Amino acid sequence: MAPFSGNSGRSSSLETEEEQPSSKKQITNAEDQDLLWSQANVTAVAELWELSEDEVDSLKKLQALLQDIDHWKNDPYEVVRYLREYGNVKKAETMFRKMVHWRVENDVDSFLDTYTPPILFRYLPVFLCQGLDRDGRPIYVERFGVGDQYGLVLAYGGIEPMAQYTQFVRELTTTRRRTPTGRFCWQRDYYEPLMGGKKRLTQFTAIMDMQDLNHRNLRGGLLGLLQRMARISQDCYAGVAKRVIILRAPAIFEWGWNSVVKHFFDEHIRKMITFTSAEDYLQVMDKYIDLEVLPDCLAPGIGKGKAMPGFFETVRLEGGLIPTEKEANKVHDTTRDHLEPLQEIFIPGRPQHPRNNHHTTASSSSSRVRVGSLLKGTWEVSSTATDDTDATDASIRSTSTEVTVYSGY
Repeated sequence: MAPFSGNSGRSSSLETEEEQPSSKKQITNAEDQDLLWSQANVTAVAELWELSEDEVDSLKKLQALLQDIDHWKNDPYEVVRYLREYGNVKKAETMFRKMVHWRVENDVDSFLDTYTPPILFRYLPVFLCQGLDRDGRPIYVERFGVGDQYGLVLAYGGIEPMAQYTQFVRELTTTRRRTPTGRFCWQRDYYEPLMGGKKRLTQFTAIMDMQDLNHRNLRGGLLGLLQRMARISQDCYAGVAKRVIILRAPAIFEWGWNSVVKHFFDEHIRKMITFTSAEDYLQVMDKYIDLEVLPDCLAPGIGKGKAMPGFFETVRLEGGLIPTEKEANKVHDTTRDHLEPLQEIFIPGRPQHPRNNHHTTASSSSSRVRVGSLLKGTWEVSSTATDDTDATDASIRSTSTEVTVYSGY
């Protein structure tokens, strides 16, 4: 369910079965493949996923059909996701081959070793929780409503940096491989020890928080990016989500979902989604998750949880408008508790739109905008006055630094 995209500058679409080049290649390490598909591993996968006898037979059929593929993903722990997702051997084989082809064509396997997230993406609240759901599954969270996706598009000059970051998050959350750089592998270093070393990851409970969602979240080509990433996420990361819970969905979400967004997702994905309102979301989540393991921003006054150790500890869970990269780089310790807080300043004479409170609050004669702290110097404000229906941007400069604030619809 989480957005994902291929490498910048490379094809992000998946070929149809007719167009797709053959993924067959000579097996160069047959002994390793035999080891991966040992009877002991197949039995362990069947127990882990609670497969029926028919599903076990189907998994063995997939083993035979995929024996020509020499890729680390050709592992029963990975292949079973496609069987469970599609429930059909032929479909599972087709989609697994497409996934391997996409990874090879876009060099996805090396992505975690070559990509460094820009610092401002730490203000985008996408993370894994440290605690687990009631079934022992990890909890993946995207707080889409309070994220400043449009600000990131403007700050980094387009959609592709956002696409690359979502690829990074998807790889980071789903991979169990050790990388040459020694990056923290949360599955091996945290989750599996927590489960006593006897259980590997199967699926996530995914939470999509739409609190404070507004038109800004869908500006600047973001809707098209969502469609692009949703397609690749479904095709190349099959069987990842056990359930998806949409939290605190406002009226604008209902309109956007019914008119456009639901068509980005296959029917079997839509069936696993539960929608909640601001009034009932805690009761719904409580069925699947002990609310205390969630952070306070998801369960106010109840949640005591934190983000997963590793990279996600550096993410600002509260979201909000981003500062400038220059201001963010002044923060030497980039853990969540030490991220430089966003401050509020008044911009006299700016027209004010009725907004959600995490973006702007002001009277008709002034506009309050949240930006990174100005350490010294004087503000110089330039903006164009418009009526209440137009979007406005303000550029704020000082003698020591430059801050660009994006506000309005």
